[in-house]
Amino acid sequence: EYKNEYIRILDNLEALNMNAVIFQVRPKLDAFYESNINPWSEYLTGTQGLSPGWDPLEWMIEEAHNRGMEFHAWFNPYRVTTGSEQLSDLASNNWARQNPQYVFNFGGKLQLNPGEPEVIKYINDSVMEVVENYDIDAVHFDDYFYRSDIQDDETYKMYGNGISKDDWRRENVNTLLQEVKSGIKTIKPNVKFGVSPSGIWKNKSSDATGSDTKGKESYYSDYADTRTWIKRNLVDYITPQIYWPIGYSVADYSKLIPWWANEVKGSNV
Repeated sequence: EYKNEYIRILDNLEALNMNAVIFQVRPKLDAFYESNINPWSEYLTGTQGLSPGWDPLEWMIEEAHNRGMEFHAWFNPYRVTTGSEQLSDLASNNWARQNPQYVFNFGGKLQLNPGEPEVIKYINDSVMEVVENYDIDAVHFDDYFYRSDIQDDETYKMYGNGISKDDWRRENVNTLLQEVKSGIKTIKPNVKFGVSPSGIWKNKSSDATGSDTKGKESYYSDYADTRTWIKRNLVDYITPQIYWPIGYSVADYSKLIPWWANEVKGSNV
């Protein structure tokens, strides 16, 4: 059933002349592949940690490549749960369950603490395992970075080094991206690394160089400083999540597209 559904999707993409498929291989500290670091995903069998008895990722990559399409492996770096699950509900080998000191609760959901060096190492190790063992064409990160209601005063005291908490948080995300990109290029230089941040960096009202928008600003809400990612070459590509229509007053597609295009002009991103 799984294979039939995937093939149906690939056939549709191929018919539309798409040249890549982006698949979420690690939705929340779990795996759609054989891993020594993360438990099998509950989305395969209904139970986190239960082996499906085959390796979906290897097969999915092969099917994409057979159609001349790239396979981009999509990871959610910090996300532990999407619902009301507690640590005790997770597989016994889930990294968050084994390291509860690095987990935050926000709005009833669980997330790793981006300010902890051990968290950065764990995420990096998770990505490198896939880069080493599978013939992927790119690594893709979603826009789940900091949640604004995270209580990380203690971590900031330990690692803040005198900079403001907001800048420290942004630097933690920058560090993760730098480590991941560096690791990928060391193992397989041809594998690309990209992120799909929220569609607005800053509004003009906050920064004269921001976009002519009035929506949520990822620079402040997610601590995602995409402009710095571009300047420091921390990613190969950016695919901002611009799901809004042309003429939408809060975030107009026709204003955002040229703004982002201008941001990467003259860079390697």
